[in-house]
Amino acid sequence: MEPAAFVNEETKAVWESFRFNLCDPKNATPEGCETETADEQIGTEHVCKTALQLYSLHMKTVEPKLDREKHIQYILKVLNRLPHESYSLEASRTWIVFWCVHSLRMLKHNIDHQIVSRCIEFLRSCQKETGGFGGSPQHYAHLATTYAAIMALVSIGTEEALSVINRKTLYDFLMSVKQPNGSFKMQRDGEADCRGVYCAAAVASITKIVDDKLFEGTAAWLVSCQTYEGGFGAEPFVEAHGGYTYCAVAALAILQKISMMNIENLLYWSAHKQMSYEGGFQGRANKLVDACYSFWMGAIFPIMDYELKILDNKKYKVGSLFDPEGLQSYVLYLCQELVKGGIRDKPEKNPDAYHTCYGLAGLAVAQHYARRESGEILGGEESALEDVNPLYNVISSNYDFATNYFGAQPKI
Repeated sequence: MEPAAFVNEETKAVWESFRFNLCDPKNATPEGCETETADEQIGTEHVCKTALQLYSLHMKTVEPKLDREKHIQYILKVLNRLPHESYSLEASRTWIVFWCVHSLRMLKHNIDHQIVSRCIEFLRSCQKETGGFGGSPQHYAHLATTYAAIMALVSIGTEEALSVINRKTLYDFLMSVKQPNGSFKMQRDGEADCRGVYCAAAVASITKIVDDKLFEGTAAWLVSCQTYEGGFGAEPFVEAHGGYTYCAVAALAILQKISMMNIENLLYWSAHKQMSYEGGFQGRANKLVDACYSFWMGAIFPIMDYELKILDNKKYKVGSLFDPEGLQSYVLYLCQELVKGGIRDKPEKNPDAYHTCYGLAGLAVAQHYARRESGEILGGEESALEDVNPLYNVISSNYDFATNYFGAQPKI
């Protein structure tokens, strides 16, 4: 691996000699550490090693393979009827539709017309007269569930689905939660953080309702959330976090303000979140690997690749800071639930729709990098997913369809 220009010679020598090997003992945490976080990391490494051994026994092969059909059946079960233990997710039903529909699209599954119709009508019922979408028909509009509903409709990918979105009231809702300092509250009287900015930027840009007033001061507020570590916190003066870092980086890219951040520190911090033993990403320093960060962290690299090419910045070789084979190995070997399907956070955890969606999206990002660098992906073309647009986390063809559709609509 070839590091970017800012990496010192000692680190450069280590990286140039590095070749990822899943659960390699030389990358394990030394035994005998006496901190809580070290003990948790050692425990996680042990379950990863065991899961790797069980994979070959269950699949009867040591070769990586995406168990596509099993994951499709798992997702369809969730989409048709929430399991009893998930009833507490009533306020996240729009999210569940997005996670499931997007996962099925990534898996190249042709969704039944009746399911599509039910999803469209449900999402329509979640849209509020004053703009935005709630998590279910009975809930207030919220920026997170507005993002989920709109990206679910984009993922369905038909004119009927996209016509559900009322762009005029959506704009009014976004302005109602816009703050004088450029940030966005998640809902009226809610908290303001990087999630709010990203959700607002994503839905406004894909539906073509952006104007100068909507995001005045927003980029400057986002940059104030970047920490000394290089990542971004939820708000100014808090710890850097993978999810919020993705939100800030993607929002700055959408707003075409990526050069305002400290790019060097961002890349350094992001590269060091990939775990050398497991291959996946952690979301914060001294935390455990988690499949959802396969996307939240992994998507930062293609975003920065693209943006730095626009800036004609040849200082950084972003792809060399990210090991696509490592990430693919983590998802395929360690995160697939081999009996009932779905993707889990890590071995010994249960699968769920959230980790299935973001684990698959991260796998798609890693496959894109693998194709670009070597032309091959782990598991071969049988394990290939649809390409994902890293700014919006929808498949690229659906993004193109949506932007063409909304681009042809009259201005609000």
